[in-house]
Amino acid sequence: MNKYFPNLFSPIKIGNVTLKNRVVMSAMDTCYFSVNGTVTRKAIAHYIERAKGGVGLIFTEVSPFDWPGGRQSRREPRFNSPLVTTEWAEVIQCVHSFGTKICAQLSHAGFISDPDYCEGRPTVAPWAEGKAASSEAHSARTLTKEEIEYFMEEIAECLRNIKSCDFDGVEFHAAHDYLINEFLSPATNHRTDEYGGTTENRARFLTDAVRLAKEIMGPDKIISVRLACREEIEGGITAEEGAKIAKLCEEAGANLIDCSIGQGPDGAATEAEWMPDGRRIHYAAYIKPRLSKAKVGVVGKLRTPELCEKAIAEGSTDLVFLARQMLCDPYWAIKAETGRSGEIRKCLSCREGCFAAFRPKSGSIRCVINPYTGFEDTATEHNPGRAAFPKKVLIIGGGIAGMQAAIIAAKRGHEVILTEKSDHLGGQMVLAGIPPHKEAVTEAKDWFIAELARVGVEPRLNTEADIEYIRSVKPDVILLAIGSRPSRPPVEGIDLAADGWDVLRDAGHMPQSKEIVIIGGGTVGCEIAQTLIEKGNHITIIEMDDGLSKKQNLVHRQHNQQVLEEADTVICLNSAVQKVEKDKVIYCDGEGNIREAVCDMVICATGQKPKDPQLAGELRSMGYETYTLGDATESGDFRTATRSAMDVVMALS
Repeated sequence: MNKYFPNLFSPIKIGNVTLKNRVVMSAMDTCYFSVNGTVTRKAIAHYIERAKGGVGLIFTEVSPFDWPGGRQSRREPRFNSPLVTTEWAEVIQCVHSFGTKICAQLSHAGFISDPDYCEGRPTVAPWAEGKAASSEAHSARTLTKEEIEYFMEEIAECLRNIKSCDFDGVEFHAAHDYLINEFLSPATNHRTDEYGGTTENRARFLTDAVRLAKEIMGPDKIISVRLACREEIEGGITAEEGAKIAKLCEEAGANLIDCSIGQGPDGAATEAEWMPDGRRIHYAAYIKPRLSKAKVGVVGKLRTPELCEKAIAEGSTDLVFLARQMLCDPYWAIKAETGRSGEIRKCLSCREGCFAAFRPKSGSIRCVINPYTGFEDTATEHNPGRAAFPKKVLIIGGGIAGMQAAIIAAKRGHEVILTEKSDHLGGQMVLAGIPPHKEAVTEAKDWFIAELARVGVEPRLNTEADIEYIRSVKPDVILLAIGSRPSRPPVEGIDLAADGWDVLRDAGHMPQSKEIVIIGGGTVGCEIAQTLIEKGNHITIIEMDDGLSKKQNLVHRQHNQQVLEEADTVICLNSAVQKVEKDKVIYCDGEGNIREAVCDMVICATGQKPKDPQLAGELRSMGYETYTLGDATESGDFRTATRSAMDVVMALS
């Protein structure tokens, strides 16, 4: 029995398959596969790294049974061809070598299939007029009975190939606005034949697929259903109906129910930073006592082993499914199992790397605070590779880029000197953790600081790394991670405006019950606004663009808009500031009218620029091998900061 988390790390039997623990890596669309659906070295490395990290079970990412139809992204794997079985056999063999089981997932994106990736196959849905909630939904036509029968033949072909690879089972994706979810939901399925109407009829496509899997895969395999246990839309699946569908799946032969979510008001299938950890656990707790044989798992912002242990110990669930947290820290399981849960790098729930990175046509999934994610085929956190010629590396700046560079450089065997001119580490992470619901950023900052200690780097705080200091250190390499500074537009009176960063930095003394104008409606401007709203202030935002926080993902943009509207925030889009005075801001609105916003305080939040773009050149001219990192190169985000740090340090010989 594990002395740290005895329930989480106890074996469990699903059908005739025994898992070494209750930790499951949930299926995630990575876009690591080839455009032909074949396995790549990057995909292999992704799965092996999580198996090495100690999980009991892995689910592969979505694979359309009608491949290339039903694809939501360009690089999804395929199973409807026997040609891919040899490639998958290598993956499975490697995963099994770590004592981990692995199952394939079958899906079809339905309304949210992207026509650009489906090679001429039509977008289809159970009922063409039942538009999905997702913002990514496309127009579709209604499936015919003949097409449904064809889909069953395709599923059968996939199942035979999956079995021949020696997968430990299969999962049907019946959640997240996908085709099977669209069959299940009364909001999207208004068919009048045997596939519509009653719960049993709407579940028929799924239960037929489960029976087929049981028949083809045999009794010694996991047959799982990722189920939309309920939907957060009007007329959608209720908790009671979700439990009924789960029971129908069990009766058809499913031995595992993966409790997830269906359609939501914003189409989002994952929790955002303002949502509580483990908010779906009650889904599993509701379904579990209504099943007799099938095991139950739950997914959704399960970041800590303490939360997972509690959910299993209380009988709410049998297993825990971790998705984005596995991108953030592949070694989550082994750290927890060996009493090192404090070393776990916890997911920010930001949706900025795991979603925003792979939605562009050629992108793939990433993590904003783990630069190794997606690059495990070249380096891993535990094995970044030793430098052939270790050097004395001076890193100037203790923000996220500087800390990440120091950690990797130390692991590679370099002598690291990390300087920071202030009395604390973290840089902009300190400020980014202040707005509402940004506690995870502060947790991440603390993780970086602790990791520095674990790798033996002792930062030199209150240290101005001027030329005299640099000469005294005699570094072989200098890494500039000095960050950025606020940028101000060339507007008359702009110096009267307070800087947004200074306002956050002085969060304990923020104004209260004031009329405040914020110039700039990007991410920083919106987060400052929300922070000030909590202090009882009334906010006016003046933004030149046609929308707020446009660089953020859709879910966060919608949330920002909702919070601001509920606080009666005045939002002036397509508006250019003309002049700033002590008690007002004069601006030109989108129709060319000159207007005034009367206020007690003006805050400027119009972006940032590198602090000293010439410094690197000056140091190079003095003969120092010098590189810039993060915002010192170009203003970006956590993801660009950590990745630039990794790229530079890995290139040091």
